[in-house]
Amino acid sequence: MPGVHFPGATLETLYYSVDPGLDGLPDYSGQTNLALKRRWKDLSRSADTVAKIPNLIWTDLAANAVVGTKGLAGMAPNQRVLVTV
Repeated sequence: MPGVHFPGATLETLYYSVDPGLDGLPDYSGQTNLALKRRWKDLSRSADTVAKIPNLIWTDLAANAVVGTKGLAGMAPNQRVLVTV
């Protein structure tokens, strides 16, 4: 996606995504990730911090769009990952 279009396209994805499973997006609901669920619970305690949730999701989507990575979610179960330290 060209650099000029990614901010708006990312916002559109953030606010108009109906079903992350169908859209090929990560699951930001916290149903499949206990750490994320806890983070959302902590941020949901006040109006000041709950407003950070869409910003964090947008940042994650935008970073993936700019860098061009999709993380490990799109990998086949038998696909190997090379990690160097």
